[in-house]
This record gives sequence, structure tokens and C-alpha cells, in this order.
Amino acid sequence: AIQMDIKIHGLTRPIVEEAIRRTKEARMYILESTMLPAIREPRKEVGEYAHVQLEFAMPAVTEDDEENGEVKPDQNGLNEAEATEAGLVRNTANYVHGILTTKIPEYPYAVPVKLDVIPQEGSRYGIATFNHVGGNLTIPYAVPHGSVLVLSVLEREVERTSIQ
Repeated sequence: AIQMDIKIHGLTRPIVEEAIRRTKEARMYILESTMLPAIREPRKEVGEYAHVQLEFAMPAVTEDDEENGEVKPDQNGLNEAEATEAGLVRNTANYVHGILTTKIPEYPYAVPVKLDVIPQEGSRYGIATFNHVGGNLTIPYAVPHGSVLVLSVLEREVERTSIQ
């Protein structure tokens, strides 16, 4: 998590955005050019207290939603019209539920992994972000019929899967 205060006089949004972009670029450089060559293989076992962070954007369904086919995830403080415009309210009548099963390269440390959805209609959105050391990977999904799942590792697209 990161918090930056843009109330400071002269610290504009573009300056803050550039700082975040540079920080991310530096982090990726360190991970790829320093950490990966230094640690060639992952540990065989993960410690009992190892940190694991998962974020999923799976819709929450109420009985009323089930009746009319609408799903309303956490609206992040938006009113219903704003949430609909932001794509947080989705009609699930044509949704396909499944589990993406794949294998990604193994890394000596947990790397950022993201699963996005590109629906036939509408904008691309994320459904899962987490860190993973690689190997076998399974991610549940609920997406509109005809969507494409896009799996990215270290900010690079590694796989596209069409959902029919």
C-alpha cells in the first residue's frame, strides 16, 4: 500500500504519478536484474509465517440480484449510477464460471501476477492480483460469455484464454 499527500503546495498530480511510475520501474529493474540472478531457484518449502497476499474481484450476489440477473460487488462508496458507469454492476445472465488452470515459470521469490478480463462488450477489468512463486496456478473466474482472460506475470502478458 502507498499513501502520498498531494495537498503540499507545488506537488501536482502529474508529479506524483511520475514518482509512482519511476518507483515501479526501479522495483521491476531490481527484481529482474539483481534478485533473479542472485536467487536461482525457489525454496522447496514456504515458511509457516510467509506472507501471502491475494486480491480477488468476485461479485457478491444477493437474493434480489439473483432474481434479475444483476451482480453488485462492493461499490467502493459510489452510488448505484456511478458504480454502474464504473463497471462495478454487471449483468450475470450470460456469465461463465470456471477455473483457469495453467503453469507459469518458477521464480526464486513471489512475483506479481494479474488476471484481467476483456469482455466482448465493455472495458477490460481485473479479477485477481496476487504474488506467486510460479509453477501450477489455478484461479477461479466468473466472466461474461465470449470473454478473453489475460494472465500477466511481472507486468507481461503470458497467456490469453477465450471463454466460450
